[in-house]
Amino acid sequence: MKRLGVSAKIIVIVGVSFLLVEAVILLYTGANRRDDLVDHYVFQASILTATVDPAYRSDQRYLDAVARRLADEKVLSIRPFSGEPGETWTIQESVMMYRNHRLEVEIDVSGIPGQVRTFIWNVIGLVAVILVCLVATSYFFMRIFVVRPLRALLANLNAISGSEADLSARLAVQSNDEIGQIALSFNRFIERIREMVVRMKEASDTARRIGTVLVDATTDSVERLRAVSKAAATNGDRVESLDREIHDAAAAVNEISASTDSLSISAERQAQEVADSLAAVEEMNASIASLVDLATQRRAGATALLGTTRDANEKMSESVSAIRDIEASTEEMLGMIDVINAIAGRTNLLSMNAAIEAAHAGEYGRGFAVVAEEIRKLSDQTAENAKSITRTLKAEVEKIAVAGEINRSAGELFERILHEVESVVDAMQEMVAGMNEQSVASGEIMRAVSTVDQVAAEIKNASREISGGTTAVSGSFDAISGVSADVSERVRRVIADIQTVTETVETIARTGSENERNVEILDGEAARFTL
Repeated sequence: MKRLGVSAKIIVIVGVSFLLVEAVILLYTGANRRDDLVDHYVFQASILTATVDPAYRSDQRYLDAVARRLADEKVLSIRPFSGEPGETWTIQESVMMYRNHRLEVEIDVSGIPGQVRTFIWNVIGLVAVILVCLVATSYFFMRIFVVRPLRALLANLNAISGSEADLSARLAVQSNDEIGQIALSFNRFIERIREMVVRMKEASDTARRIGTVLVDATTDSVERLRAVSKAAATNGDRVESLDREIHDAAAAVNEISASTDSLSISAERQAQEVADSLAAVEEMNASIASLVDLATQRRAGATALLGTTRDANEKMSESVSAIRDIEASTEEMLGMIDVINAIAGRTNLLSMNAAIEAAHAGEYGRGFAVVAEEIRKLSDQTAENAKSITRTLKAEVEKIAVAGEINRSAGELFERILHEVESVVDAMQEMVAGMNEQSVASGEIMRAVSTVDQVAAEIKNASREISGGTTAVSGSFDAISGVSADVSERVRRVIADIQTVTETVETIARTGSENERNVEILDGEAARFTL
C-alpha cells in the first residue's frame, strides 16, 4: 500500500468496500434464493395434492403412477396420509416431506444447494462485471479530476523544493470542489511565498548596500580615529616635552633668582665696603689737612700718613677687585638673560607647533589650541620681560664699567699718593706742595667713591628688581607647568576616549562584515527561487 499511488489506493479501498457489500448481498440473496426454491417445491406439492382426485387418494397404485409421471419434477413418491389435516412439510436429508389433503408427497430437493450456488456465482459474475466497470470508470474519472490535479500539485511542490525553486508555477482551478479549493489555496500560498521572497530579495539588497556603506564608513572611521589617536599621542608627547622644558626653564629662573639674590648680597657688601672706603677717604683727607699743618713739625706724622696711605691703597685694591667681581656677575646675569630669551623662543616655537597640531586635530584640538595660545602669550610676555631686564642690566653694566674705571683710576691715584708720601718721608720739604696737590686729589677720590657708592646702591636696587621679576617669572612658570600638566592629563584622557571609540567602531565594522556575509548567504538562498 505504501508504494501505490493515490488513485490505486482509492480504487483498492473502493473495491474492498464493494466486495464487502457484495459479500453481505450474496449472503442475503443466497438465503432468499434457498427460501424461494423451498417455497417453489412447497407450492408444487400443494398443487399436486390439490389436483389428485379425492376418490383415488387412497389408491396407492394410482398415486405411484402419478409419481412416476411427475418424476421429472423431482417427485419421489405419493402416499396416503391419515394424520391431522392441514399443510405441513419438513426437509430431511435432501428430501422434503409435504403433507396436505390426506396425502404425503416426497420431493427430491437435493438440487437446492446447487441452484443456490449457481445463483450465487451468477450474482458474483454480474457483480464482478459491475465492479470492473465501476473501478475502470472510477479510475478514469479519478485520473482526470483527482490524480491529475494532485500530480500537478506534486510537480509544483517538487519544483519549489528542488534546486530550481520555481515560484512561478500555478495550478489550474477547474472546479469548486475540494481539489479546486486545494489548487486555489496552493496558488495563494505560492503567491504569498513569492511576494515574501521578492521582499526578502529587496530587503537583502538594501541590507547589502547598507552593510557595504557601513563597512566602508567604519573602515574609514577606524583609519581616521587611528590617525587622530596617533596625532593626539604625538601632541601628548609634545606637551610632555613642553612640560619638561617649562620645568627646566623654571629651574633656570630659580637659578637666576638665586644668582640675583647673591648679587644683591654682594652689592650690599660692596656698598658697605664703599662706605668704609668713603670714610677712609674722608679720614685720609683730614689726615692730609693735618699733614699740611704739621708737615713742618712732625716727621712722625708723615710716617703715620705713609702707613695710612698704604692701608687706603689696600682698601682701594679690594674695592677694585670687588668691582671686577660685580662686572663678572653682571656678565653672568646677561648670560642668564640669554638663557631666558632662548627658553622664551623655544616656548614660543612649542606653542606654534602645538597650535598647528591643534589645527590639524580639528574639533578635538580646540581646547588645546586655547592653551597653546595662552602659552604663546606667556612666552611673548616672558620675552618682553627678558628684553626689559636685558636693557636694565646693560645700563647697569655700563654704570658698573664706569665705576670700575673710576675705581681703577682711584687705585692709580692711591699708588701715586703712596709714592708721594714716600717722597714726603724722603723729602719733607717737598711734602707741603705735595700735600696740597693730594688734598685736591683726595677730593676727587671722595667724589669718585661717592659715585661708586651710588652705583652700588643702584646695583642693589636693580638686583632686588631682578629678584622680584624672576620670582614673578617663576610663579608664571609654575602656573604654566600646572596648565601643561592639566593639558597633558586631558590629552591622555582624549587618547583613551579615542581608543575606546576606535575599538567600538572596529566592533561595528566586524559586525557589518558578518552581516554582509549573512546577506550574501541570504542572497544565495533567495537566488534559488524562480519568480
